[in-house]
Amino acid sequence: MSCFALALVPVLGISFAAALGAHAAAGTAAEETIATEKIISAYNCGAFPNVAWWLNDSAKVVGMVNKRYKGDWDKYIASWNRYGGSLQRSLENGEARLIKSQNRTLKGPTLAVHVTMVKKRVVVLKCLRDAQNSNNSLESLETAAGGDDANNQPRARPVAGKCDPLPQADWWSKTPTAVKSAVAKRYNGDWDKYIKRWKTHHASMKRSSENGRARVVKSRGITLRGKTLESHVGKIEKRIEVLECMQANAEAGNTGDGSGEASLETASGAPTRAVISGDQMEIEVEAECSGGQASFKLTNVGDRWPRLGEINIHRIDTKGLLVKRRLRMRGSQQMTFRIPRNKQQGIAGVGIFVSPSWFPRKFEYDAVANCVGE
Repeated sequence: MSCFALALVPVLGISFAAALGAHAAAGTAAEETIATEKIISAYNCGAFPNVAWWLNDSAKVVGMVNKRYKGDWDKYIASWNRYGGSLQRSLENGEARLIKSQNRTLKGPTLAVHVTMVKKRVVVLKCLRDAQNSNNSLESLETAAGGDDANNQPRARPVAGKCDPLPQADWWSKTPTAVKSAVAKRYNGDWDKYIKRWKTHHASMKRSSENGRARVVKSRGITLRGKTLESHVGKIEKRIEVLECMQANAEAGNTGDGSGEASLETASGAPTRAVISGDQMEIEVEAECSGGQASFKLTNVGDRWPRLGEINIHRIDTKGLLVKRRLRMRGSQQMTFRIPRNKQQGIAGVGIFVSPSWFPRKFEYDAVANCVGE
């Protein structure tokens, strides 16, 4: 039987070496699939919602993202968010949606179920993204020689002490005070969560650099590529190192930066930044005092808002409303709201809250400014 099989090989135009190569390639693919499934299992991402015409095998989805999107999970997830937002608008407007590949029309209750399925799928996709990024972060701990670092353990967290200066980019929080404020306000003091986000960003940027892909900083209209992107990846890596030092100091009760704890605004009036993230919303808010005048600059670093949102600026003491604007921000759009000095007399600071109409946010000031005495 084996002789018969070998006799067929020349007839089919396939060499025995090629057959062995194909077999080896299949074995490698199988090993990669098993490794991927182990990563997914470790993160306990769960199963995709059961929609028959979707790709619902986690390992295959990972492979598809790596192949079609070159590992850019954020781009793939953004496409599902846009699709879900479009379905949600159709549902709210009482419209029907046709699934062309299945020749099925969804409306009312069936469309509502489908919207829920899309949201559940996005949750699983984000978990898969985090699992992949975590695996990439572990790989980056390997030494230049290709082996693990000393004792085969991840590097230890820095001990408390004086930290190096933060590497700078125009769109980053520039001071330790601004970073601490962001961690306290946006991450409820969870340094691990904040640093994990930077590590995820580093892994994504590093992949782009290694694959020769350019990256666009939407808020500044800047394209990073080649040596510029490589240098930026190095800055992110150094920033993570400094952030881990700051975390060690925070946990030890030190400032580690040679200065006492400061309020939200520095004595020089340097701006502080916060980031608002949510369903189809990614905004950077910058609070600043200049000449006694408070200002809030908003930069939409995500896509265009699906619907209108509200910008509300309040007195901190009474929560009295000073400014209220309804608008729909475009991608990369910037807006600045200023509170004149004479409007702040007798006020213990002002705070801004961004309220989207398409998903609920708990009322909590996104940034505050106290310019009294400046």
